[in-house]
Amino acid sequence: MYTRAVRVVDLETCDGVGFHVGADTDLAFLLFKPVSFLSRHISGNAKISTAALLTRHHPILFTNYAPKDASLRSSSSLGSPSSRAFRALKWCEPGSGYQCCPFYAELRADRPGFFEFRVVCSCECPSEELLNGSGVVLSRFFLHVDDVAPALTLSSLPAITPPLLAPRSSSATQRSSSNGCPLAGMSVQTLIVKCLGILSSWPQHFRTAAACGYTAVHFTPIQPRGSSDSSYCICDQLGIEPRLFEVPTSAEERFQEVEKMLTKAREEYNLVPLVDVLLSHTAENTLWLSDHPDAGFSLNSAPHLKKAFVLDTALKQFTHNIKSGVHGSIDIKVPADIDNLIALFVSHYLPKIRLWEFYVLNARLEVENFSKLHSLNHFCHPPSSHSIGEKTLQEIQGLIVQHPGNGRFMRHISNVEEAIKICLSVEEYEEVLSKLNLAFYQEYDSDIKEAMNNLRNRLAYDHFDPNGPHHSNFPVIPRYFKLMSPTSPFDVNLVGDLSGVIALAHHGWVMNDDPAVDFAGPHRKCYLHRQVNVWEDTIKLRYGDFNPHDSQPPWLWDHMAKYVTEMAQLFSGFRIDNCHSVPLEVLRFLIARARSVRPDLIILAELFSTSPEAFQAYTGSIGIHGILKEGTHYQLPTAMSHLLFESGGALLGPMGQPQENFGPNPAKPYPVKGWVFDLTHDNPPVYPSTNCLALAAAVCMSNSVTGSTRGFDELFPFHVNVVTEKRLYAMYDWDLSSTEWPGITLAKTYFNVLHNQLAISGFSEMYSSHVGPLVSLVRHNPLSLESVHMITYPSVGGIADQLPTVEVLGEIFEVLFVGTLTAVHSSQSFFTSSSTMYGCKCDFTFDTNVKLPVNSYMTLTSIPGSYSCTLSLRNFPPGSAICFKSRPPPNTAVALSKLGALLKECDTPATLFSGLDLTSMNSLLFHCKEEEEAETTFGPYEIPDYGKLTFCGIQGWMSVISSITTKFPMDMGHPLLENLRKGDWPLDYTTNRLNKYRDLHAVASWSEGVMDTIKLLPRFLIPKFFCLAISALYRAAIDYTISQMSSFVRKSPSFVQSLALSSVQVLSCLQSTPLVSPKILPALSRAPSLAAGLPHFSVGYMRNWGRDTFISVPGLMLVTGRFNEARDILLTYASSVRHGLVPNLLDSGVKPRYNSRDATWWFLSSLMDYCEMAPAGYEIFQQPITRLFPHGPSALRCTLADVIQEILTSHANGIHFREIGAGPDIDKTMQDEGFIVDIHLDSSTGFIFGGNQHNCGTWMDKMGESHRAKNFGIPATPRDGAAIEIIALLYKTVSKLAQFHKVGKYPSAGVVIGHEENLSFASWSSLIFANFHRHFYIPLAPSNDKDFVIDKTLVHRRGIYKDTLKSSIKWADYQLRPNMAVAMSVAPDLFRAHQPECEHALEVVSSLLVGPLGMRTLDPADWAYRPNYTMDDTEDFHTSKGFNYHQGPEWLWPFGHFLKALVLHKRYASLSEMKSHILTLLGPHIKCISESPWSSLPELTNLNGSTCHSGCPAQAWSCACMLEALYAMYSAS
Repeated sequence: MYTRAVRVVDLETCDGVGFHVGADTDLAFLLFKPVSFLSRHISGNAKISTAALLTRHHPILFTNYAPKDASLRSSSSLGSPSSRAFRALKWCEPGSGYQCCPFYAELRADRPGFFEFRVVCSCECPSEELLNGSGVVLSRFFLHVDDVAPALTLSSLPAITPPLLAPRSSSATQRSSSNGCPLAGMSVQTLIVKCLGILSSWPQHFRTAAACGYTAVHFTPIQPRGSSDSSYCICDQLGIEPRLFEVPTSAEERFQEVEKMLTKAREEYNLVPLVDVLLSHTAENTLWLSDHPDAGFSLNSAPHLKKAFVLDTALKQFTHNIKSGVHGSIDIKVPADIDNLIALFVSHYLPKIRLWEFYVLNARLEVENFSKLHSLNHFCHPPSSHSIGEKTLQEIQGLIVQHPGNGRFMRHISNVEEAIKICLSVEEYEEVLSKLNLAFYQEYDSDIKEAMNNLRNRLAYDHFDPNGPHHSNFPVIPRYFKLMSPTSPFDVNLVGDLSGVIALAHHGWVMNDDPAVDFAGPHRKCYLHRQVNVWEDTIKLRYGDFNPHDSQPPWLWDHMAKYVTEMAQLFSGFRIDNCHSVPLEVLRFLIARARSVRPDLIILAELFSTSPEAFQAYTGSIGIHGILKEGTHYQLPTAMSHLLFESGGALLGPMGQPQENFGPNPAKPYPVKGWVFDLTHDNPPVYPSTNCLALAAAVCMSNSVTGSTRGFDELFPFHVNVVTEKRLYAMYDWDLSSTEWPGITLAKTYFNVLHNQLAISGFSEMYSSHVGPLVSLVRHNPLSLESVHMITYPSVGGIADQLPTVEVLGEIFEVLFVGTLTAVHSSQSFFTSSSTMYGCKCDFTFDTNVKLPVNSYMTLTSIPGSYSCTLSLRNFPPGSAICFKSRPPPNTAVALSKLGALLKECDTPATLFSGLDLTSMNSLLFHCKEEEEAETTFGPYEIPDYGKLTFCGIQGWMSVISSITTKFPMDMGHPLLENLRKGDWPLDYTTNRLNKYRDLHAVASWSEGVMDTIKLLPRFLIPKFFCLAISALYRAAIDYTISQMSSFVRKSPSFVQSLALSSVQVLSCLQSTPLVSPKILPALSRAPSLAAGLPHFSVGYMRNWGRDTFISVPGLMLVTGRFNEARDILLTYASSVRHGLVPNLLDSGVKPRYNSRDATWWFLSSLMDYCEMAPAGYEIFQQPITRLFPHGPSALRCTLADVIQEILTSHANGIHFREIGAGPDIDKTMQDEGFIVDIHLDSSTGFIFGGNQHNCGTWMDKMGESHRAKNFGIPATPRDGAAIEIIALLYKTVSKLAQFHKVGKYPSAGVVIGHEENLSFASWSSLIFANFHRHFYIPLAPSNDKDFVIDKTLVHRRGIYKDTLKSSIKWADYQLRPNMAVAMSVAPDLFRAHQPECEHALEVVSSLLVGPLGMRTLDPADWAYRPNYTMDDTEDFHTSKGFNYHQGPEWLWPFGHFLKALVLHKRYASLSEMKSHILTLLGPHIKCISESPWSSLPELTNLNGSTCHSGCPAQAWSCACMLEALYAMYSAS
């Protein structure tokens, strides 16, 4: 029996990982397969032979961890000069340790901090030589032991009486006072050094920080500032800003004075000092750059930048000449001026610098070399004729090498003798070089185009963007390089070899770039393409390579090592500014140096990344404690709760989580926490300012380090600019009454003290959620079972008419405080001073004397028989926060014994499921096998002698229970009941599965209480009460789900509600298959995605189909009132528009596929419906869109209206492209021609045409798959030309937009064709309307053919509408298919002018195509009709491998549109007749959905409604279109 926690580290898989363990934990390091491990890591290493590897070598595990009672000394061990001493851990006796592991080492972790471990191969040398660097490091990882902030104890806090939280046990108090406060309890105030004044005045500011409850202060760099005076532009890393001192002092004296001051901060004010370190750049006026220019990206150290330098210098000359008036008066007043400016540069300056010479071969010189050697006639060629082919080009291209100097004509032929063997003549060689150079010229053209586009965008931003700097009319072109020698750009010979030029690249950043990749690296063109947003006062540092085994590091490495070492001597922690811009190996080296003088150094990283993998890489490489996060970017309730959950510790269960088990368990990777700041010092004030208090209250509940700024706390109405600000911070008398304190500093004192005491007192678990406009945050103590709750009401996102009630687990027994900030008077300064910064006056109240149970802020209502109570807030306006404590009721055991009371909670589903949205209900009720396994690896429950449940959620149980309870007599011997009589497996499965979902923890808690209580019952009663409990939960869940939907659904019959529930079934937030990857579009990555069908289209790239989604959106999302989800899906797909098309397969935005012609029109149709059905639906047009594939220079961020215009303009002007990645990797069955997408507008009719006979761009998209039947790669139904439903969708779109524009709801009146011709939406829709009937209708009487566009020889049915127009397979136009009914449904106005013809066509469809559940997809009289679909591989061309997918099988989604067409076009005698007819037709569907174990409608059926086992039993659009038809029917009623 283990009495301690043992954490196991597998040395075979630990490389680059950061692990975390609590203090006083035993660690076991295991290596089961040492030989394979060694051979895998050191194969090919010259030091080690295979024989030696197998016979003599074994790994040695080194660590710089030392127990508490051991000293941490400095040494030059293991290739890290001045790193902490490494020691080898002793391997235990083989077989004696954990699982008889051959290599097993133990360690007890009792010293807090970050520690490094390295697995090293002995290389046949003794261990002392290993310590000197002669060993081979096979892997390295970090161990993080218990975060503790140094010198931070209970006495660090302001005196608040009584304490907000008293430690519950003496052991907690003892641990806190002896070990300090956990790091998660630290709160940091940022101080801009230039605003502190001279060093002697700093204690006043320490007093401010301490008075406000801060336990740490973060300083901007203390080094001398550069020419710009920016706080983040230092010119001497080894100096200290002399302006901090009243009298001149030596460098050594300045260092000592700062050290004394920081000691004062620690000892007198109990503040932990942190500092910014700048490792990625230095000031442009740094003196040592003259001696060490290669420490930057110079033309010598980074010759690949020469092209960029030449272009930049030419732009400097251009700018100078403009300023000097060489080109007359040039101003930028309108965007066209920018185009003119760039055109001037391209025409007058670009040719002079001959930049193309950096790309191409010097053809003249190469031909001369070839000719000289060729004339010697040493080479004999066969007399046969020789033509230049691809092989010749490839062979000569293989001889091209690139000179490392990256100068002009850097490409050249390396071996002319080989070239002569390939080319027979000088003329042929010239032609080959010409063809090869063509590609290089194209590369040049592409680079220049990109550079000019980015320059255009930058100038447009600077001069016209609302968020830009708005320069004067004079064009300001950023300088990318500092010219050091010569100093004038006009003294540089831009067409020379640049050998004497010294120029250094400025530092900056690149929008949306991968932070782990150096944008100045040799394989990047960011400087050439003008993509870098440069800081012209800085120089980007270039570290180069360094072998840690070398005795002396390069100059820059050594210089910066001295810098960080000095800072580590002074400060307790670093904030690494622009951490992502510093190579990992450099960070590893420098942080090791810093930790050699301060082993417990705290590291905060500024990483511009949202990738957990990137965070883990930095943790495993350098050992960082946190990533900077900023609360002001997460002010909305959902965002704030998500931020704090991400940044917090363990997730809170309803009544607390059990402690970690004793005994061996895998060590957990260190969860890199976000250090959550209210606001960071380099950002403008929070807007609205009244949200400051609510924001700060939420942030203080984070189970991680928190922070803020003076400006935030004191309500500065201005941005404290780190470059230009000259004023100083104010000094206050903190002994005055708290009513005299500035801003919200009184509240911040309480917030910071609370944050600290939560960590000290063991409130280690947290839960964050939002209830309507409220953010609910809970910190929970798993030992005492007490919780601290913070509820905030942010003053963003609108004001609620009535605040929702909040369910609180446990008994509220104390209110700590209530605060409100209702107004900030930006024009009324706290004090007025030109040299000192003061905040604003405000309307702020903070009540710390709130009594229970009666007070003016809340009403508590206990829930009988429950752990919970409900909280109703009063006098709680936006900008408020309330904090209170709760504990479990004393009669918990009694409550658990009352199963009836627990089940009664199901009578109030709004309470049981409080705060859950419909995607949470999806997790509760549904999830098929594939979804569940992808999300939780759990899978469905398997009932012995019965099989697996259809769903893993409650619906899975209910389908089985219903089959038992609805049978008469009931089947008491059913396998489920037998299983329940034998054991508790179904009970445990139910609770365990719910616990897999963090948003269902409240329901899981309820389930656990119920199931645990059921287990106490006699065995024979368990089946009965299990079924009762599941039924009660299911009923409550369904009631709650329906209550969250539209009034139409709530008031409709059960069949409508059953269809509506399918929206919950197929719409979910799957982490495994997000709608869009968080790496690509974080803002929308949690938007729900719609599964096209279950189970086949439920996960992976096959889940999100654009066509299926937007055919389904009107019914499943708009009719049901799920407008937010519909909006998010619309915006996500809009962000992925490319080529003027939405993707048919979204694939989370990773590899979307644009092979559908109709998905875009279904998207636009859904959007039109959204605008008319959703509240304030038209506002969606102005929603910002972040493009995955920007089209044009300014389309990265645009509005939805812009995207719509792009789609329509693209179609109007023609779309022509070949699919990216065309080939078997994206479609193994399609022929090469099928990857070509062509779409064009017929200007005479307004119709859109597209496709070809090799692809199938509509919903009838089956591609042959059978080699055996020889249909492989042949589309069964190409439907190229103009498909009728696409034209109907087109008409609907342009006519709606014309209407919307007319009433001012849509900004554009039409599109531009070419460069001049305008096509208004009104004209476009009129053109379609005028031509549609004549081109598509096939008249009943042949005598009327003259009035229509008809080929009589192809007519098979009359009185119908063509399926397509101008298909390459001409007879296919005249096939009878259900698509005409779809067209009648989506664009009824196209048909109403011809009501008799339309109605007759519906009668034909009804008689020939309508089946019991679906619509036949082809006329039964058609020669190609094959009604039964299977995936059997036979020799039948027409059916093998499902080739007849759309050639007769009966699909359900068109049936819904047929019903809607009946509602819209059929003339019934009365409304009751219409409803009777429609519902009669729906009778089989009602029966199907009620009996189906999937509680849904299938994708399709075979002949006459027979089951199709190859299709999906639950299909989104099947239910959606029925629901849409019913909505139309009831609306007509």
